[in-house]
Amino acid sequence: MTTTKIFVCPIVSFLIFRWNRLPSLKNKIPNRCRLLTVTRNIKSDVVLPLSLTVSTKNNIVDGDSEHQNSLASSLGAREKRGIGKFRRKLPEHEILKSDELTKKFHGRVLEFFNRGCELHFFMTWISKVGSFGRREIMAAESVFKAHPNGCLMILSRTMDSVQGYRILKPLLDRGFKVIAVAPDFPFLVKNTPAEAWLDDMKSGKKDPGVIPLAQNLSNLMRLVVLYKYGGVYLDTDFIVMRSLKG
Repeated sequence: MTTTKIFVCPIVSFLIFRWNRLPSLKNKIPNRCRLLTVTRNIKSDVVLPLSLTVSTKNNIVDGDSEHQNSLASSLGAREKRGIGKFRRKLPEHEILKSDELTKKFHGRVLEFFNRGCELHFFMTWISKVGSFGRREIMAAESVFKAHPNGCLMILSRTMDSVQGYRILKPLLDRGFKVIAVAPDFPFLVKNTPAEAWLDDMKSGKKDPGVIPLAQNLSNLMRLVVLYKYGGVYLDTDFIVMRSLKG
């Protein structure tokens, strides 16, 4: 049983205090404020939100005794709806699609890295191709300044396009080995520890949490590509200052 004292004043806001903290405040209560009492069956000392209907005329406060149960039910329903929405949307996510282009991924990786590469570098890009701008080009350029014979592969469905090729062409014209390749995500996670995790996410057995799905999948992709092919992963805003060759 919890008793809460509420001071209702002729102003918009009101204050809520625990009864055991009230004595020290009694002398500070404005004369125009009215003292109302609310009793709730709560076993915790934590102050929870309380729906109130206040009648200052009769000094009556009606506390919603079912507020906590409805709040818990609402959170549970929201969680179920979130997982349900995730189940429907996950198979449709762009990064998970497998088609004729992505099925060539493994062969393209092997062919590209079989070109006398000093080091293998990976970047990922899941945004629109038009967002790949000067900052990202500068990051890619820094790779080749420190590793002229390095090979940079950008894992991106959007950059693996005519427009993406045009963006990278200034680097290609200077003889640098850079390519954008649409990743085959199902292939990348196959026979890795990530495969079971992704299956659980698809089936709704795991809560997707609050991190955006695209961000989680991008983080996972950079791990599994290194797991399968080795090399060095760099963010697209990472500037290489010196050689990473050990």
